[in-house]
Amino acid sequence: MKIRFQADEDFNEDIVSGVLRRVPEIDLPLHFGRFIETDISPGVLTVSQRAGVPVIIEELILIWVASETEEYTNSIRTLPL
Repeated sequence: MKIRFQADEDFNEDIVSGVLRRVPEIDLPLHFGRFIETDISPGVLTVSQRAGVPVIIEELILIWVASETEEYTNSIRTLPL
């Protein structure tokens, strides 16, 4: 199963836009609170506020390309890795 991302309202919109501009097929719901009302989150990635936008865009795309959902179940990971 392909990784799915969720971004809450405090997530840097430049990162969301940059990821979706480069790989539009990535599933990136924008509001985590609404998402968890009906779905289960298999894991959490947090993003350091000090991290550069290009670095985070690259890491999200790399995770999406090279990972499976099961790798992140019940875990919390912080980007950059």
